[in-house]
Formats: sequence, structure tokens, C-alpha cells
Amino acid sequence: MDRTNRAIIDSFVERDVDFYIPQAFNPGTLAGEVPGYRGLLTRAASRSQSTIFNIELWLEPAIGQLIDVQIVPLVNLDTLPPPPEPDKDPEEEEEEDDPSVTPAPPLTEDQKKAAAENYYFDTNGSRFRRQVSSLTDPIQVDIPQGFRPPGLYLIRYKVWELGAKSFNISVPQLLIVDETSPYDQPRISPPRPRLPLELPAGATLDEAFFRTQPNNMAFFPIDYSEAQGYAPGDKLAAYFGSSEEPYAIGTDTLQEFDASRGPGIYLPWDVVQAETGGVYTLTYRLYDAGLNPSERSLSLNLNSLAQAPVPTEFRAPLVALAVPGDGLIDRADVVTQRGTTMEILNIPNALATDIIDLQLISTSFTPPITLSRPTPVGTGRFITFDSDAMDTLYGGRAVGKNRVPIVASYVLRRGTNTYPAVALETPFDLDLSVPGPNPTGPGPVNTNLPLAIVRPVRPASDTAPITDNHLEARDAGRGAIARIPYWTGAVLPADSLPWTYTLHFAGKHYPRTVTTLSASGYEEIPISFNDIKAAGGPSQIAYYTITSAASGNPQDSGPTIVKIDSVIMQMDPPEVLRASGTPATLTCDSLSPPSTGRLSVHISGSEYLAANQTVSVRYQGFANGVSVVDISKNFVVPNDVAARNGWDVVFDESSVALFNPLTPNRGSTATGSATVTVSTVYQGQTVPSRPTTYRVRGYKGATSRINYCEGLAMPAAPTTP
Repeated sequence: MDRTNRAIIDSFVERDVDFYIPQAFNPGTLAGEVPGYRGLLTRAASRSQSTIFNIELWLEPAIGQLIDVQIVPLVNLDTLPPPPEPDKDPEEEEEEDDPSVTPAPPLTEDQKKAAAENYYFDTNGSRFRRQVSSLTDPIQVDIPQGFRPPGLYLIRYKVWELGAKSFNISVPQLLIVDETSPYDQPRISPPRPRLPLELPAGATLDEAFFRTQPNNMAFFPIDYSEAQGYAPGDKLAAYFGSSEEPYAIGTDTLQEFDASRGPGIYLPWDVVQAETGGVYTLTYRLYDAGLNPSERSLSLNLNSLAQAPVPTEFRAPLVALAVPGDGLIDRADVVTQRGTTMEILNIPNALATDIIDLQLISTSFTPPITLSRPTPVGTGRFITFDSDAMDTLYGGRAVGKNRVPIVASYVLRRGTNTYPAVALETPFDLDLSVPGPNPTGPGPVNTNLPLAIVRPVRPASDTAPITDNHLEARDAGRGAIARIPYWTGAVLPADSLPWTYTLHFAGKHYPRTVTTLSASGYEEIPISFNDIKAAGGPSQIAYYTITSAASGNPQDSGPTIVKIDSVIMQMDPPEVLRASGTPATLTCDSLSPPSTGRLSVHISGSEYLAANQTVSVRYQGFANGVSVVDISKNFVVPNDVAARNGWDVVFDESSVALFNPLTPNRGSTATGSATVTVSTVYQGQTVPSRPTTYRVRGYKGATSRINYCEGLAMPAAPTTP
């Protein structure tokens, strides 16, 4: 926990409900709050998808069932500036004070603070609304995680009276989401524990020392101060030996610090006795009050506690992705592991300082190629030979060469002793062969493979020159051919037969098995126009894979970008900002400013747009399905970022022209609709967008009439004679 947050929690005082006029609601309670730390969420609560906010059911449940939750950054509410005065209409004449009317009394200081609080909550932070369907006690409201990322906040709730614009608020309270853990700035592993202060200089830490300590527990101090995040209420979990789980003192694996001794670890002798793996190290992990964990500490080696049993129960090494499994390491396995990883199964009584001498032997060479990796037991049981080592074991390529036999073996060395007497072995095969030319990297892409060339299929009567990898507008309705040239490096195509090409184009796959070489020097794979049309433009990627029964390692060519102008082009639909409801509806409030302003339209980014290009926005309005408004406005793409990501424009036309004709009288209030489209010219072709359709309700009701947005009264519905 950030060390300043405890001071904030201790100093924060919630206002009394009677501070407000009228009296406010009581603060809520947060599920997952750390006991004794008002407003602080535990780590589990802060990382959950939502937090339950419990609100005490008020005296009269019928008063309100609509709740707003407001979350704002933490401030001192007593020092907030007063809210700004409302803007005055410059054309409105200032009225003189009426001496017969008693002026309103001035606000008290508390009322001014309450007004400043309301303005701060209403203009900052996040808010969301919940309709309460069941008035249980307490009322539970979910606060989504996105509304309370790590930080310091004030939270309160509003209860609205149904059917009225009347509400009351709760007393603001703390909400602290703090995932800062000990040794978190910077985040490093805490230092190793120190030997007990009671251990005399030069003395050996052994059973006899433990027996002299209270409850047969030795105390190991650790370096942990406020600078590293220490705060009252912090705890630790201690780990000893080969166990990955913290040991318990009593029944609890989280130890509280001994106030009389400061930060440190108690290690009971019975925990030492329970170690069977021959590993004698002590580490710990710190937890703050919210249970935010530190990294695991560096380890303190206590090899003097070793009981020196002989290691036993050796088992042959495992080979990841091969043994157990298919017994084969191929190129994909090498890429996945960045080499090949062997696992040495747990050896009872092995010490952390014992050395595992692991070897990989390629037996097909004379003499065999042998690579070694001496590794201390304490560094882990997984040992990896990197990609270069696997290349060395496999050797060079040759026609017909695929699987090479490899043997993995190891012994354990302790000083001058070796266990077991005969090394344990695991055989497996290594296959780094590929179909086609020599590979150019550990991954599947082989840049020695020529790129595919995509060309349109044209009738003999069409003599226009063909540009590789460009399907032009004249090619609409026509298929294409992917031409794959043979490679020229070793192993040569003639020595690699048979193999299979699989062309990949826009998510579809086209196999072609090659059993004889073509005199043309390439293979051709057709692509139908239906596939091209389904893929669309303005471009697609084409590449191919080469496979062979003689090798389990497929190779991919590099990508070819195919420009497609032979498919009708279309852009994404625009969006009118401030539309609301379902289905989307344009109202007087969709205008900016409301009722008297203009519509704002978001034009989506597109590959067909570029900076300084002209874009036309078209608004078509319909009254009961009949087109009555058709207005277009031109705009210029401001820059390349807008062309890629989209931008907003103001459609400079009043609601009189856009909305009123769609609702000519009060008998047609439910029949107005509009579509908005965008179009541009790309390489001489008009590219439209998909349309966006809205309901249009360009009016507002009043007591005695219905008004258009700009204030004019809507005519009555015509009467039927």
C-alpha cells in the first residue's frame, strides 16, 4: 500500500448527515473493504470485475428507486472553490430589484460548502445510474471495475424520486483502490533474510541452536522499512526448502510481525525437519493490509542444516513436446521453446548445490556430437539447449535427410561423487529438415521462397497491359491466377519432388501437389472471382505454404500485397453524434446546442480516404416513408490521422430544414426517419458508405401544444371531412 494512503485513511472524517439541508443519506459500505481501513479495497476486491456498494434502505422505500453513483478524485471538500455563476443572456435586460419582495437570505458557510461539493461531484469523475427493482436492505449496487481504476476517490450516491426531478445525496466517503505492494517502487525482489542476531559470530546454524530458542523457533530479521512500503498491519508468508507453498505457524500461513522484534521471520525446527528434498533455503513474500504481494525475496542458503542423505530414486529425463509424446522435436517445437527443454524429475535428498550434468548426444555422427549443460539443482529442474545447439546436433542439410537420433542423459554430482553409477538416458528424434530451399530463420517464413504473383485472367480480346498483383476495375467479374515460381537454391526442386503448394488468399486455401516440374518454371493456381469479391478491396494478402511427406516442417513464403480494384468499394457507415435510444433516434437534444444548433456527424476512417480529399455527407429525410428532404454537404479530410481513424464534422443545416418537413403536423409525430451516408471519389470511382438509418423526433411537448425544436408550434393534424 502506498505509505501516504494510511495517513489519508486515518485523517479522513466523513461529514455528519445533519451537515446537509435537508439531512443526507448515510454513507454506504463497500464489499471487500479491509477491516480497520475505511474505504480501502482488498487486492481481491480491487481486481474483481465489480464491487458491491451496499446502501442502507431508507425509511420510506417509495421515495426513490433510481440511484446515481458518483465517483470523483479525492479532494478536501472543505477547500473547494464555489461553483461558477450561471451565464447571463447578454440580450436580457437586467431587472431592477423589487423593494416589496424580501430578498433570499444569504447561504451559510456550510451551505456554500455543500453547493461546492455538489458542483464538484456533478462536473468531475464518473457516474452511472441503476434502476432498483428490488428494495432489499441493504440495496446492492455493482460498481464496474472500469469506474474505479487504481486511485483515491470520493464516492456518494443520489436517490431520485420517481416521476420528479427531486433527489437527495449521501454523505461522501472514501474509496481507495491501491494495488501497490511492498518493494514496488521500483518492483524488485526483497533482500534475503539475515541470520539470527542471537547466533554467535563464527557459530554454525544447526539443530542445537534452534533448541535454545523459544518454542524451538529461530528469528531471521529482514530489511523492511517505510521506504520499502512498510505500514502497520503488514504480514509475510515464509517459504523453506523445496516446497512451493508457505509453511504455517499454527494454522496460518501469513505471519504478523512481532512488534517487540520488528520485521522478521520465525522458522520452527519442525519445518526444517520436514524438508525431504535436500534444499535448505529461506525466502519470504510480503503482503500489505490489502493483501497486495511483493515479489518473492532473494533466498538465504542454510546448507549447514543439511542432513546429508544420499540422493535416490533417479528417473530418466523428460523431453518437452517429445517424451512423453511423439518422440520427435521438429522446427515448430524448437521455435516454441527457443531450443529444446529437458525436465529432471524430483530427486529425493538432492541438495540445492548438487550439480545436474545433462548431455545431449547426436549419435549419427562419428564421433558422436555431445553438448553438456552442468546446472545446480537449486536453479530449477528445467534445462534448455538453445536453437543454435539444436542446429549443431542436427548438422547440415542433405537430400533425403530428415530424422536424426538424439540421446538425453544425466548424472548428479555432489563434490567428487556421482549418482547414479550409470547415467539415465532418454532417446528421441530431431528433425530440422524443410521442403524447398534452405530456411532463413527459426520460424516458418522462408525468404528464399519466391513470392507468389497474382495476375488477372483476361480474354484474348483485352490487350491492355497487365500489372502484376493488381486486379483493375476492368477485371470485374473475372478470376485471377496465382503464379508461384520455383526456387533456385539447394535443395533444388528436382531433388525435392513431390511436394504440395497451398496458396492462402483472403482466408481461403488452394492446394496444388507438384509431382513433375513445369517447363514454364512456375505453378499456376486459379482464384475465382467469387472468392475475390468475397474478400473485397482495396487490398489482400497472398502467400503460400510448401509441405512434403518427407519433412514435418512446413515453410511459408513472404506475403504478396494484391491491389484489388475489381470489386465494388464501400466505406463504413457514418454516425450522427448525440443520437439516443434504441432504435437510434435524432431529437432536439441531438443538436448542438440542443434545439437551436446543428447535427455533428462522425465520418469513419477508411482506406479509401486521404488527407485533403473531398467527402460528401448526404442527409435524406422521410415522412411516412416518402422522401421530403435531400441535402448534401462537402467536407475535406483534414489529415492522414483523420483519414485512418475518422473525424467529426458539423452538418451546417438547421432543424427547420432537417426535421420539420418530416413531421408536418401532430398526426405524423411517429413517422419521421432519415438516412445518412458518406461518399468520396477514389481513383476515379465513387465509393459510397453503408447507410445509417435513424428515427427522427424533431419536436418537444409542452402543456398546450407540441413545439418544433426551434420553438414554432406544430400544426394540428388535418381533420377528415
